[in-house]
Amino acid sequence: MNTERADTALRESHRAYVSAVAAALTQAGITVSDIDFFSDAWDGREPIRRAEFHVSARHTEHVYGHPSVRLAWTEEWGWIMPFKSTLCDQVIPTPPEVVKAVQAGLAALPPQEAPKPPYRSYRDVDNVMEDELDTYTQRADA
Repeated sequence: MNTERADTALRESHRAYVSAVAAALTQAGITVSDIDFFSDAWDGREPIRRAEFHVSARHTEHVYGHPSVRLAWTEEWGWIMPFKSTLCDQVIPTPPEVVKAVQAGLAALPPQEAPKPPYRSYRDVDNVMEDELDTYTQRADA
């Protein structure tokens, strides 16, 4: 396999998963906007997979004082919202799990938490995680 092609596939392997979460949020009545996959996010020579977008719902402005809040995903921390260092206590929760956590986060301001250590390093070789991300890519391609 061409190394450049493998690097590109690795950098983009999270896109289908993040898109599936965005679709699940939209289906649940939470507006998703401004998706950015940060394809240029690198640490030295190594890619760090991450994405972020804004979400809004009926109570967002009342709870946060702003009509939308940033929701981010990284391969090290999983899903992150303001005041909540991690949403689901894992890197790749299912889209319904993310929806439930975001709904809770939009309903009431979560208590501030001390930052948690990352679940993994982007340098980790984790075939289980890659297989999980590939599942979403295969669904998107079908």
